Amino acid sequence: MEIESAVFAKKKCDFDRLQRFGFRPSGGGGFELRAPLSLEGYEAEVRVSAGGLVSGRVFETAFDDEYLLLRAECSRGFACEVREAYISFLEDIAAECFESLPFVSAQANRLAHRIHAEFGDVPDFPWKDDASAGVFRVSPGGKWYALVMNIDASKLNLSASGKIDVVNVKAEIRGRTEGVFPAYHMNKKRWATVLLDGTLDDETVFDYVRKSRAAVLPGGVAAARRDWIVPANVSWFDVPDYIESNADSVAWGSRSRIFPGDTVFLYLTAPLSCVKYELRVERTEPEPGTGGTVKYMRLLRTFADGEFGRAFLKRHGVNSVRSARRIDGRIFRGPGEDGSSRQE
Repeated sequence: MEIESAVFAKKKCDFDRLQRFGFRPSGGGGFELRAPLSLEGYEAEVRVSAGGLVSGRVFETAFDDEYLLLRAECSRGFACEVREAYISFLEDIAAECFESLPFVSAQANRLAHRIHAEFGDVPDFPWKDDASAGVFRVSPGGKWYALVMNIDASKLNLSASGKIDVVNVKAEIRGRTEGVFPAYHMNKKRWATVLLDGTLDDETVFDYVRKSRAAVLPGGVAAARRDWIVPANVSWFDVPDYIESNADSVAWGSRSRIFPGDTVFLYLTAPLSCVKYELRVERTEPEPGTGGTVKYMRLLRTFADGEFGRAFLKRHGVNSVRSARRIDGRIFRGPGEDGSSRQE
């Protein structure tokens, strides 16, 4: 395999980032860059075509001669040093200017990005004989909750020909659902195969994955729910008016790792200085340019002013609320309440 093909495999060029890195337009809609390598006396000339294909050469700076041994097989010696310096430079370009595309289909790649944005999980590829099959786990080396595969459509008795991406998730199928099948190559009673060919929209697919992830956690779905206390600065805007006017869909952007199913206790800053609202996170969506997500929440309960003020919070070990933090939500609930009774 060519050096460039290996480095940029399963990656898509972001041409805006490419230009910020220092690339300049060249003929045919492509871009090029010539820059020093980490090995003194050598430079790389890298070209990226309009279609995102990468090619390159290395030159000896003193003579401006192309280094012809760049692609020669080597295991040691100076030629290997030049090759390694060039590969390192390409890897920098890949990290800064290219987007990872671990799977074949666009929907599978969007799913992978969403999973990373929501949970921080990335796929691993455990099978050498099938590099397209990626596993998502609740933690490195932990239980699977999603398996993305590229399989023949005939395996699911589809009329389409060729290969398609699918994801296996932990789910019980009740009746016939378009785009969802008894699991391919897994326990058909406990797992299902979901098509990643656009039959289902991204939000529906992600909902299957989210529920699957929750199901494999110790304690199941209930254990996946977490309680948070989140500050809201009332001097910036009228928080109570916004919350109460949008009770069914409160949009709240943040970089905190708050997920669907979690409960948020919203703490209003001075002059109120108290927890005023309890909300349930219904869904999240990536917030472009921030590295965070927009949490769409539903209002569950409004507390009286001062009912859960600073003195109450201090008695329960919360001395300040400067940013989103985990909290035991039972302190705000009555005996026997776990929050689940107010989901509907």
